[in-house]
Amino acid sequence: MKRFAQRIAWDVIGKACVFISTVCLLSGCAWRTTRADHLLGPVMYRYAEPSAERVAAFQSLHFPLLVEGGHQWGISVGGIQRFALAPARMDFTNSQVSEMETPRGWLIDPKPGLWRWSWFYLRAPVRHPPEFIWRRLVGFHGGAGGETRAITLGYSSVTALTPRQEAVYKLDFHSRRPLEATFVANSPSEAVKINRNDPSNKKNHHD
Repeated sequence: MKRFAQRIAWDVIGKACVFISTVCLLSGCAWRTTRADHLLGPVMYRYAEPSAERVAAFQSLHFPLLVEGGHQWGISVGGIQRFALAPARMDFTNSQVSEMETPRGWLIDPKPGLWRWSWFYLRAPVRHPPEFIWRRLVGFHGGAGGETRAITLGYSSVTALTPRQEAVYKLDFHSRRPLEATFVANSPSEAVKINRNDPSNKKNHHD
């Protein structure tokens, strides 16, 4: 009877160690700065190439555990999806959007628009801090920072928009096609010029 109890105990301990080791291997860490997201551990990701309609668009998927630090602190358990979007012309200059770097990391093969795996380390650079964040989670999340301040359990979908002062924004986003989102920021004076040069506005004015 004693040997049987010991066998059961060791069996439980062994399964617990395997479970904990698996969770640790699959867990991810994210350190978020104004210039890049540094992602450690396994993560699925995809991104869109920069264009005149957006400077950066990056989407990531973590499970089953994610610990975050930097300008956003928190812990999430379950399936965690995050989409970050930075507007084009944020600096109100004629800088080349083609200078935007692609994701870099260890043993990765980034291709625009396609889901890819990163198992060890991934750096997702941004030329400007993302000003539109969309988070979707199935599980538990608790965190605070520049993106969210919330504790959720179950299914949650949260968007955070942090517009720059003295700017006019145009955002077109659909949750089913996030990489097709467009996000443009113009200074007030540029927005007035664009509005005056818009043929549809001229037509409406004459009518």
